[in-house]
Amino acid sequence: MAHEVLGAQGILLVANPGEALAAPPISKAPVDEHAAPPQAATGPYKFDAAHGAQLYATYCAACHQATGLGLPGAFPPLKGNPAVLNADPTKQLDVILHGLHGEPIDGVSYPSPMPPFAATLNDADIADIANHERISWDNKGKPVVTADQVKAVRDAGK
Repeated sequence: MAHEVLGAQGILLVANPGEALAAPPISKAPVDEHAAPPQAATGPYKFDAAHGAQLYATYCAACHQATGLGLPGAFPPLKGNPAVLNADPTKQLDVILHGLHGEPIDGVSYPSPMPPFAATLNDADIADIANHERISWDNKGKPVVTADQVKAVRDAGK
């Protein structure tokens, strides 16, 4: 039931032993396209590793786990994830901002939708989360994401 307040919901299917289960209906939560993003901090962006770790623990770890390994069959790992390790952070930022569902990740399809955080977190917060993911769990990405890049991806997705 992680992130239910953001639109993500768990599905509990109950059946008799041996009874075939139909695939659960899964859809993305509606997003208010006219909602203004949260206010960004003033001044130039500087990666704050402690803040990124705290934001990850608050918004991401329930699904992707503190280890970044996700939950097999439910939530994808961020450790070694191609979008996280890509030198171009556009895909990673798009997923954090706008969510994702139904797209295989490293050849695996996950039934749980990733909720969008565009209306919840500001550009600097999302940059801190993205940079945290890039340097944690033996990921060898560099903390190169800036708040300006997040804003550009946010604006492109409107």
